[in-house]
Amino acid sequence: MGKFSGILLASDLDGTLLSGHKTVSAGNRQAIEYFMAEGGLFCPATGRSLHGFATVEPEVPYNTPCVLFNGSCVYDYASGEAVRTAPLRGSYVQACREVLDAFPELPLEVHNLHMTYVYRGTAFNDEHMRVIGAPYAAAALADIPQPWLKAVFCDEHDILRAVQRWMRKRYGGIFDCVFSHKYLLELQDLVANKGDQVAYVAKRFGVRRVYAVGDGENDLSLARFELFAPQNAERAVKRAARKTVSACEKDAVAEVIGIIEREAPL
Repeated sequence: MGKFSGILLASDLDGTLLSGHKTVSAGNRQAIEYFMAEGGLFCPATGRSLHGFATVEPEVPYNTPCVLFNGSCVYDYASGEAVRTAPLRGSYVQACREVLDAFPELPLEVHNLHMTYVYRGTAFNDEHMRVIGAPYAAAALADIPQPWLKAVFCDEHDILRAVQRWMRKRYGGIFDCVFSHKYLLELQDLVANKGDQVAYVAKRFGVRRVYAVGDGENDLSLARFELFAPQNAERAVKRAARKTVSACEKDAVAEVIGIIEREAPL
């Protein structure tokens, strides 16, 4: 039994734990390894796909299954199995057809567990795939295998804000669209979010207290826990957070662990 036994810390990756070079700083690494050595559970909670996380997985210390695809999947890399999934349900293909008709130059990415498909791809998709290092293939909408874990619209931020309003007006009671980056708007089932999946991981391990840290709109579901926001976080996340800590590039996660340590029972 260590001082962090019974405590889980869920952390976003890009913009929170990972630097701009997609590495974990020495300060963050040391703090996370100390946290785990003292009984704490460290859970990555990211929008990245299975392959997207695999490209940075050697950099990231962790000791629980990982929340991937913004909460559409909990994946156990130790066993190589998806232990929980929340794919899109219902009329999601039709919804995507309608929004693509309404925005005729809008590209679409579809993420399944082992593959990403791109319809009407642009330079935004090329750059996204380069950053996350995921395999992908161009495909017609009707040829993309189902079910889909998530769909991602990639474009200029103002266009994506209009897409978000359009989707929420017509399908707000069925799906949700949240930003994981200013150029990435993600369509997922309403039951697919980081908060619900982190709660599942916490229950699986019998955790008594959960903390979280994240910077983007897709991290707002983590506000059900004790959420911290790095200085570079979106304004909405800072408003929802218990406290704003130092920026991603300044060991934000290590600062959060320091706060947890001060609050941990002796």
